[in-house]
Amino acid sequence: MNMDEIKTIILRYRDLSSKDTIGLHQKIIKKEGFVWWGWWAKPQEKVCTDVFQKLKEIADKETIEIFLLDSGKLELRRAVCSEIAFSEKGDFINSPLKKATPTYYKKNQYMLWFKFASISAPIIEANEEINKYSYIRIDEHFANGKSPFSAFDNKVIFNLSELVEQQCTIWYIRERKEGDRNERIVSYEPGIGNYDKSFSIMKSSKMLWLSDLHFSKNHHAFNRTVGSDNRLANVLMNNLAENSQKNIDRIIVTGDFSYTSSNDEFDEAKAFFRSFASSYGLNPSTYIFCPGNHDMKFSDDAYTEDNAPVKLNFNEAKINYLNFYQAVKGITANDYLNSIHRFITPNGKAVEIISLNTCILQQDKDHFRGMGYVGNDQLNSIQQELKETKKIAPYRVIIMHHHLLPVLYSEMPRINPMYSMLLDSEAITQFCLRNNISLVLHGHTHKDFYTQIVRPVDENHEQTIRVVGLGSTGVAREHLTEGYNNQYAIVDFAKQKISIKIYELPTNGSINKGTLKEYNIPYGD
Repeated sequence: MNMDEIKTIILRYRDLSSKDTIGLHQKIIKKEGFVWWGWWAKPQEKVCTDVFQKLKEIADKETIEIFLLDSGKLELRRAVCSEIAFSEKGDFINSPLKKATPTYYKKNQYMLWFKFASISAPIIEANEEINKYSYIRIDEHFANGKSPFSAFDNKVIFNLSELVEQQCTIWYIRERKEGDRNERIVSYEPGIGNYDKSFSIMKSSKMLWLSDLHFSKNHHAFNRTVGSDNRLANVLMNNLAENSQKNIDRIIVTGDFSYTSSNDEFDEAKAFFRSFASSYGLNPSTYIFCPGNHDMKFSDDAYTEDNAPVKLNFNEAKINYLNFYQAVKGITANDYLNSIHRFITPNGKAVEIISLNTCILQQDKDHFRGMGYVGNDQLNSIQQELKETKKIAPYRVIIMHHHLLPVLYSEMPRINPMYSMLLDSEAITQFCLRNNISLVLHGHTHKDFYTQIVRPVDENHEQTIRVVGLGSTGVAREHLTEGYNNQYAIVDFAKQKISIKIYELPTNGSINKGTLKEYNIPYGD
């Protein structure tokens, strides 16, 4: 946190009942020459004393201009602040001068008080004015020490609506500068984001599982041809109907929506999900995604030396996936690009699906291409979230792109190859054991796969982890493993067991073969 960058703050307020917040404060300014404004914090917010000590010093010397945002009327005002009062311990305190405080809350205690010498009329071009500033992430502002709005850090404030959609009452801002992100972030708030805070109820026990869609001009098997509308959405929906699989409640996709991570490819993916939303009445929370290695752009900054430090994926590599995720899901992906979905099946079974990002390493055309890695930071972050539901003991599933165990029979030995492997597979296996995760679903290899891992948990108990891989749903035939066709699966969280049925997608006039493979998985061993 660079406090020297903080230019000012935005304070949120709203008129409730018939109260005229601004009018009452301006009335006291007219009489006393100033007014004390109390900060009505949300329960999860606290005072970041380092920041406010710095702002207090500025206000004491030369005043500071603070923005006031009316979240109900979408109005923005300026207030000249000459003093800030707070307890260094973060305690609630009285107004420094009650007679200079509006009657309706002058007896209340708050963590912060601001002395305003003036409050302006609403700013006419408010969106243009606020667009001159960018967000600064302050983790210390939140009681748990972690901001739920990290996706906004170093991003230009798009408009007032973007601010209101965030459930907080103070924003720390600086003047925008070259290099700040300037996209619109929508519908993002704690509890309705990437980690479900409650269990929703499924209408159907069935989920559609897709993988490796690979929308592209040259590497996709279902591009439209003359005289035939054989787009993937049409072929897939027709095949689902033929196999009597109509009641779909969720859609899982284990990565590789694109082939080269281009905007055009992701636009095709957006159109695909719009078709499903329209035909099946699905909403954005329906989709359970994880990124694939093809969804990340190659870096132009190659690893030129064998001992060069390994880098995490740079922002430009992820931007098209992030925009796609936001457009389809209606929320902004978090720093790890992972998620937790929680739901209750129609049979009353509590289920958690944990989406992991196995594509965190920066890749170029010669290094880390196709190699998966999750990292301990991501696993530890997820593990903290899983503590919330430990007593409920839900059935837990991991979805990820890369395969946990070797799937291909063998790979051709080559010098300096990019072998298909997950670099921290044992770390993920142990993570499954620690958190009672019984099922792992993956894609990546363009062929289906099934195995069981039986590992001791302690001297008296063993745990079985089922690992299921799905072939590619959309890649062109020349990129399929020999003997395999395009596939999808139905995951059914039935009453007594989980059923995973794999189907083949007919291409070039081939017939529907029905269920190719079926795996029946118990809820507990």
